[in-house]
Amino acid sequence: MNAYRYIFFLSCCLSVGACKYNDAAQKANQDVQHSQQPNEMLVSIADTHQLPRTTDFDIIDDSPSIEQKEHCDELNSDGVAEQPFKAKTIAERRARDAFDVRIKNNILQQGRPFDWNQFDSDMICDALKHGDGLLTLGIALSEGHADYAAAAMALSKELTALSGGTIVEVTKDLILGLMTISTECQYIKEIRGLDIVDFVDIAYELNTQTAEHEPGARQVSHTCDNELLADREVATRLNNNDTIIATAAELPAMDELPHPSLYDPLTSSVSYDQYMELIDEETAIRMRRHGLDHVYNDYQYFGDDNLGIAIIDNGILPEAVDYLDRGKGFFKMEGYYSTFATRLAGRKNDGVHPRPFDVQVVIDELFGISRNNPLLSGAIGHGTRQAKEILHIAPHINILSVRATSSDYLIYPSHFRGLVRGILAVANNPEIRVASVPLGSIFYSHSVKRAIDYFNSRDKIIVAAAGSSTPSLSRILGVVFPANLPSTISATGIDDTENTGGVFQLGATSHGGKAIDFVVDASPHSSRATAMTASMIGMLWSVNPTLNREQIIDILVRASSSFLEKGERDSVFGWGKIDMALANELVRETL
Repeated sequence: MNAYRYIFFLSCCLSVGACKYNDAAQKANQDVQHSQQPNEMLVSIADTHQLPRTTDFDIIDDSPSIEQKEHCDELNSDGVAEQPFKAKTIAERRARDAFDVRIKNNILQQGRPFDWNQFDSDMICDALKHGDGLLTLGIALSEGHADYAAAAMALSKELTALSGGTIVEVTKDLILGLMTISTECQYIKEIRGLDIVDFVDIAYELNTQTAEHEPGARQVSHTCDNELLADREVATRLNNNDTIIATAAELPAMDELPHPSLYDPLTSSVSYDQYMELIDEETAIRMRRHGLDHVYNDYQYFGDDNLGIAIIDNGILPEAVDYLDRGKGFFKMEGYYSTFATRLAGRKNDGVHPRPFDVQVVIDELFGISRNNPLLSGAIGHGTRQAKEILHIAPHINILSVRATSSDYLIYPSHFRGLVRGILAVANNPEIRVASVPLGSIFYSHSVKRAIDYFNSRDKIIVAAAGSSTPSLSRILGVVFPANLPSTISATGIDDTENTGGVFQLGATSHGGKAIDFVVDASPHSSRATAMTASMIGMLWSVNPTLNREQIIDILVRASSSFLEKGERDSVFGWGKIDMALANELVRETL
């Protein structure tokens, strides 16, 4: 498999997400009026203590248009598209392929996530012409700005005065702003020149297939939502009893295993890390490598239910709910992921559990990759594994599972939108102080970045995965988005130092680089490292929840290997490995 193809399986290509929105400015004006309701919006990120709690983050007029329904109704009852993809000429296909190569080369050369805002308007205009012309505009909010509705109205009026585009959506919160459709380059240039426009995000889908340059050849859809097609196709295969994916039924029965809630340090003849060997030997090893065994044994401390950790991922397999619900703290679930198919059905999200036919099969179909490839397993049961890791590390802490996407690889625009909604929901949940986000992309999303900034303004900490792929690609790509942001705590895995003589070596699929904050010993990939780092932060913070995020981060740094050995960050491993025995002592000194 060539490098390009592998890179964009990992990440991380963006789909157009839905059929074109064709509602005109009349609908947009209704949306703006709706958005003026005072209790349905957020205000400036800078106002960190007077922000209203918002519980509804849905996009106004999120239902599909008549044109969308008519076009996508071309799918017959068997889930097979009669005319699913628009035919393109050889010249158009070649132009599209050449444009994709420009993007791929930029990522390889720069070694960082691709950001449309770093390019001129002609580049963005080309992208819109090759896609669906859908452009998201972020409203610039000055410090102390509290009238988001007025800003949205002002931008709407500015766009209405311009020619060449159509407003299709106006959001109720500060994260996005407006969505518009256009392929007119002059219109794009004028939009980007407006002071009120802070950023643009594009739902652009890289062509990850080896295209045959034949008009009418089957291509990735640019006119009808990929996920709707994928859902129906895969559902049909499942109904025909085809074996498509490994399901939760193949996992060990939860009630057949020992459980962290059953452990009693006063009556048990073994330590907690020894008990954990019966449940998850790899987790037990990681506990010891980070000094957690001393915290358990010396302080008999396992976290506290005065604080909660959220896993923002692809949800929990139904079979695992009972196991996770038996912890000393609460276990709750929420869902904010919405596909086009979900919206067609009139629902706001697709629930709190992964569907039995999530994105893994789509990847199988598009890329021809073996469904047994371990890198694909992240799409199924990923959130369940992360939640179990948190329960095992901190069994007395509260846990919230947030389904914000269908896969740990951020691929579709609905993944990014779901992530934004999930982060906002957790930010406004007073029960949660730490969030684990073991998700990644090679595309930079300013909407997600703004959501993370808002999350941090609520005095919380978000931990993100540095990325998992092959060693050669990890050297090229470095840390993926959003872990590359300074506003996140980025975590990655390293090989077991007991086997490397104490030398740090990136895990088999783990990414490293200057953006790394901390590493987790004996973790081959970054997802599990993210969950464990969030668990350790949650445990420390629950010792003294009166500390703020900066104080907790300072304790983490002072208890890290690179700080203790060199007094500075490492260029690949960041602050290194957290010594939880020392961190526990430091946090208890603040009591």
